[in-house]
Amino acid sequence: MKVMVPTQGNVIDFETNDFTKYYEDLTNIHIDWLVIPSGERETKVNLALASKDLPDIFTSCKISLSQQMVYGQSGAFLPLNDYIDKYSSILKEGFNKIVGLKEAITLPDGNIYALPYVDDNPHTSAQQKMWINKEWLEALNLKLPTTTEEFYEVLKAFKERDPNGNGKPDEIPLTACVSSSGLDNSSIIGFIMDSFVFNDLNNNQLYVDNGVIKASYVQDGYREGLRYLNRLYKEGLIAPTALTQSSDELKAQGENGGDVILGAFPGLVPTAVNIGQGGRWTKYVAVEPLTGPDGTKQTIVNPYAGMDFTRTVITTACKYPAAAFRWVAEQYDKDMNQRALFGVEGVNWRWAEKGEVSRDGQQADVVIFIDGVSWTDQQNYCWRSIGVRLEKSSFPENMYKQGLQGDINTNIEFLLYKETIEKYVPYGAPASMVLPPLVFDEVQSATIGDYQTVIKSYVNEMTVRFINGDISLDTGWDSYVKELYNKGLDKYLEVYQKAYDQKYKR
Repeated sequence: MKVMVPTQGNVIDFETNDFTKYYEDLTNIHIDWLVIPSGERETKVNLALASKDLPDIFTSCKISLSQQMVYGQSGAFLPLNDYIDKYSSILKEGFNKIVGLKEAITLPDGNIYALPYVDDNPHTSAQQKMWINKEWLEALNLKLPTTTEEFYEVLKAFKERDPNGNGKPDEIPLTACVSSSGLDNSSIIGFIMDSFVFNDLNNNQLYVDNGVIKASYVQDGYREGLRYLNRLYKEGLIAPTALTQSSDELKAQGENGGDVILGAFPGLVPTAVNIGQGGRWTKYVAVEPLTGPDGTKQTIVNPYAGMDFTRTVITTACKYPAAAFRWVAEQYDKDMNQRALFGVEGVNWRWAEKGEVSRDGQQADVVIFIDGVSWTDQQNYCWRSIGVRLEKSSFPENMYKQGLQGDINTNIEFLLYKETIEKYVPYGAPASMVLPPLVFDEVQSATIGDYQTVIKSYVNEMTVRFINGDISLDTGWDSYVKELYNKGLDKYLEVYQKAYDQKYKR
């Protein structure tokens, strides 16, 4: 069979790979690998779909739910419902235990066209975190802030009371960065805005309110969040560069080369200030969601984080669809998945000894990378994340607890797990507010494309100008909202609403 796959930086050659040979001997199925450059993935996949010169299987090619709908209904992709029912008890059990999985991959026509990849990593489900310098808190005898007002007072102390003890006013109380596409989880509104409004930056700041799709950036809470940030900015508690600098420039502020000058910053991980075990990131701990002026205390815990609904598609060009399905689905098996991800027992990984723990502090099942080859290093004995996987804490029968070396002060996996479970998960907003995966037809996709870039660019621009005081919130807010609707916000939301209703209100 022919399998199309993008190049992977941590896999040398799929054709000669040890797991490829092992799996061929086990299944008696030989794969002709159609390896495409990862940077040209979208172009190569679209070319194959347009020319109808299809492989038997696409894997890791990011064929979206909308593409699955279009090409599934046109007869290019194989509906997998009956094959799942007949050949994959593991996936069926996963549907019962992993909330939202089956609904997400089932398209409006009732069919499933792609087998999912699920990798449980709790800290990525709560991405809007804030990291604060614990040594500065101790030096000034301050507690971790729990409200927006306490956070303001802590930042003011960082600015005025010389927490790094060098006698210089060089401290930066709070900073942030922006990505190439604008505001994201590492931006100044990536954590603080949750204290005022549900602001999901991973879903274009859209959310579901009792079945209605809304945009956070036109809500009153967003305006009050901007008012709070403007207050911090005016008093010099936010670095002016926070509104424009890149992640590399943020890292330079954190590393500094001399005294520690950075007090707090938002982001998924504390290594934004330093990469490496034992680096400056060890000086920072997470701040739990802050209680806002109206009592709001929440964070966004995305139930779909770690779920790839596009992983593996079988085409109708395949002459042996049952065999192809079983070739893919067998990879969900616990032992097979361990072999595909990490290599050979006793060579690349081993069973954990008593006392070796996983990131939750409990006894581990396995210890990986014992050969000294890390996840990102090139190797040729396994596939790493190619193929399918089904590991979720709610489905423990199908996952191994992996042992970690070090402790919370030296291994960031321990820190991320502990901080997420203790400080963020308990304050997760209702999962029903998170915009679920949606399917758009070609007309809807084009309409979104017409409006989204313009709207997002305007929101990013005006958010910065409201924070830095270039435009007053008192006199400029109403015209800002009006301009968004002039730019098509109502039509933009209407497309999302129609897609949501079609998929989730059947």
